[in-house]
Amino acid sequence: MAPHPHDPALVEDDDPAARRQLDLDLAVDIRDRLPAIEAPTLVVGARQDQVIPVAHSRELHRGIAHSRYTELDCGHNIPYERPAELAALLREYLEEELAVTAAVAAGG
Repeated sequence: MAPHPHDPALVEDDDPAARRQLDLDLAVDIRDRLPAIEAPTLVVGARQDQVIPVAHSRELHRGIAHSRYTELDCGHNIPYERPAELAALLREYLEEELAVTAAVAAGG
């Protein structure tokens, strides 16, 4: 069986910054704070992510009311692996959120 993506064995001993980040990732659980998020939120999961399992992204989405969720078929570095696709998703999301904000401001 492959190690869990957050297995400390996946971090090289000579990379103290990566070790600190992994230790923090393993120690912090924000799930109970997700319902407090009221800002429009787009959660993007990566199906092949070996650092953060896509199930975590799905759980993040479920915990944030009115968030939108999408998945890309790539690994952890979405901006490098799928830059055009991510840019299009962000552009579409932001345009829709701006339209909603404008409608609310106009009284609609």
